[in-house]
Amino acid sequence: MKEQRTANSEQRTANSEQRTAPRRAVKAPKTQSSELDKTGNALERQLLMLSRLGRDEKITAPQLHHYLVGEGYCVSIRTIERDLEKLSARFPLVCDDSSKPYHWSWSRYAEPLAIPGMSIRQAVVLLTAQTHLQALLPANLHDALTPLFAQASTTLRQRSQPGKTHWPGKVVQVSASQPLIAPEISQEVLLATHTALYEGQQLQIQYLRRGAEAARCHQVHPARLIQRGAVLYLAARIDGKPMLTLFALHRIQAAEILPRPATNATEAQLRDIMEEVSAGFSKGEPIELRLHMRRELAIHIEEAPLSYDQQSSPVDENWTEIIATVTNSAQLRWWLMGFGAGVKVKAPQHLAESITQMHREAAAS
Repeated sequence: MKEQRTANSEQRTANSEQRTAPRRAVKAPKTQSSELDKTGNALERQLLMLSRLGRDEKITAPQLHHYLVGEGYCVSIRTIERDLEKLSARFPLVCDDSSKPYHWSWSRYAEPLAIPGMSIRQAVVLLTAQTHLQALLPANLHDALTPLFAQASTTLRQRSQPGKTHWPGKVVQVSASQPLIAPEISQEVLLATHTALYEGQQLQIQYLRRGAEAARCHQVHPARLIQRGAVLYLAARIDGKPMLTLFALHRIQAAEILPRPATNATEAQLRDIMEEVSAGFSKGEPIELRLHMRRELAIHIEEAPLSYDQQSSPVDENWTEIIATVTNSAQLRWWLMGFGAGVKVKAPQHLAESITQMHREAAAS
């Protein structure tokens, strides 16, 4: 009887312990896809780390951490340090442990490693260039650049955060003057011009000057492409002549690359042609310009000055005097005319008279 009571007591104690014992959470088995996702993310991160390392420039784990976070990876500095240790066992990496944090780089004797990936930063730069520099990108490299642009779009689409717009969609370039529709340029002419300029070859063109009835043939040495507003110009030296000449690309009717190397223009020639285009193709001497501008207009000129020596002072509550050294050019006169009655030219006298005459002619019926 006593043995029976003891057995029942032990059973009740066991049942009580079973009820009070904490339940252990049952872990779900890891799926193959989740393991692949984790492995793929780590592999992609490590490839990006290898592409970031240089030979001469050493980089630390905290610097790599900052870079990877900017690329959208949530990773600790300790994980990066472990990655570097693992990668150094398979790749010729060098660790400078003379000071902390340790500095990592490729061995100077390592073979170049080509990794066909693209970072978010690289994608942003490529797409921004495609958007805002399309007219200046070499047409002869179009086929080579197209896959890179496509890869850049894919990179941003796949790795961007939901609802986040990347840099190319956040910047816009707006013309400060009246927008104009760019004249049509022959794709064959554009391709030949870009190729000749890129490869340093001479070019034979059929050029129709403004007002001319027939095109003339010129053998030219291309020097520079210049975008001014809606018009694209080729600065080139006509064979046998010393100075550079400007050719509007939309007036070139045909272009052929010649198998002869082009001679390079001098820095002075390039500087002069750039100044000529900037001045509106009519460049004069430096002058001291003195204006009276309405106050609301002068605010913009004070924020974005005409020259480094510009001075401004109030005339009264409505007008401000602006004094600056500028180049006397057609561009200056067009700019002054655009303000209408909001600007009074006080000096030099010949410019004031010229602007007054232009206003009279514009107002004449």
